[in-house]
Amino acid sequence: MESITRGFLIFLYGFVTAIPFLLPVNTQLIHNIPIGTVALIPILVFYIKVAPQIRFTSSFFHDRILRWIAIFMIISFISLLIGIAKYHNINGIVSFIFQAILLFHFVIGFIMLKTSDDIAYLFKGMVFMSILICLYIIIDIYSLNFLSLRKEEGMLLAHYILMPTIFGWPNAYGCFLIIILLCNMSLFSIASKTFSKLFYGISAAIILFGIIMTFSRTVYCAAIFSIMLYITDQYKNIIRRTMIMSAFCFLVILGFSLFPEVLYIIFYFSTFDVRLKLVYKIISYVPIFSFLFGYGYQSFEVITAPIAQQEIVKGLAISKLSTHDEYLTILLKSSIFGLCIFIWILFLLFIRSRKLSLKLPDAAGRNIFIAWHSVLLPLFLTLLSQENLRFWPIGISFWLISGSTLNFTINKTAERK
Repeated sequence: MESITRGFLIFLYGFVTAIPFLLPVNTQLIHNIPIGTVALIPILVFYIKVAPQIRFTSSFFHDRILRWIAIFMIISFISLLIGIAKYHNINGIVSFIFQAILLFHFVIGFIMLKTSDDIAYLFKGMVFMSILICLYIIIDIYSLNFLSLRKEEGMLLAHYILMPTIFGWPNAYGCFLIIILLCNMSLFSIASKTFSKLFYGISAAIILFGIIMTFSRTVYCAAIFSIMLYITDQYKNIIRRTMIMSAFCFLVILGFSLFPEVLYIIFYFSTFDVRLKLVYKIISYVPIFSFLFGYGYQSFEVITAPIAQQEIVKGLAISKLSTHDEYLTILLKSSIFGLCIFIWILFLLFIRSRKLSLKLPDAAGRNIFIAWHSVLLPLFLTLLSQENLRFWPIGISFWLISGSTLNFTINKTAERK
């Protein structure tokens, strides 16, 4: 009974995590918050009450990833204090707390997700909610002429319709759907019943259609890359993996050759040009002190206020833009030291998931981490053009599963001893 209750609560936690809607809040510092920030709290409290006694072993406290996360938060807190003293406002506190809540899910993942079955429950919750959202998206843009969506005007219209629908951030939600697609594929691979496989097969089609409906170039590229990695990771033989990767690349090139307008839509170089110029402008503007200590989680508008009216290209001022870059955001908010530690944490998590995908004795767990590892590199690359880890559904799911890897690492160490 206890395991069933735990499984249901984990499922519910994943279900709520995948909700991409905002809750309006009329305060001076906060205008809205993700629904998950409110809904996840009672689920977590109830889980702690019904779960077995939670124990933090010495292996937990000695985990080097956890230690680097703690160091990152200390550096960020120091930057926050400097930002408050320099700008004489407390606006950065909200952003800092939001970052802390996301990172705290590393600990929650360690507490909740102890086995591959637990992660499967989480995946099922996220997949089920995402299917509902994808169906909602499809219905929401039903009136569009689908042939027009292949053109730039059609994509802009779709974005306009989707902006208020999915968190005002269809690009980030598209990246979240890639995570969900890989989670769904892992559930398909470990399912034993025909009905379950049929359900996850249909779910994959719905989620894939939802990815297409976000009309995000970054998402399309990341989806292709993730699926290619997932397929090749199924094989340990290097020759087979090379052959599959080559065949996949050939099919992509063939597709672009047959539909060259799709290539233009995905690689819209004027957007790349604007973002590169923005990065150069900001980095050249940042003084040495702020480069070393950050801006204390102040908003982009506050940081760029002195150069807000400067134009990146004709008619496009900095005041009309945002960073669109997770790494640049971390650099500005918590200094170059915070950025280096953040990248190091991502690298360690990538290596750990890779080892688990190769060496876990549990076949179900191995399949889960093959899917998770396949999505990590594309996700990290999307951070160059989007602040995806600060998007609530991605941030929570990323740090939850990252925290769960510690359980598997501890178990492997115990088995060796």
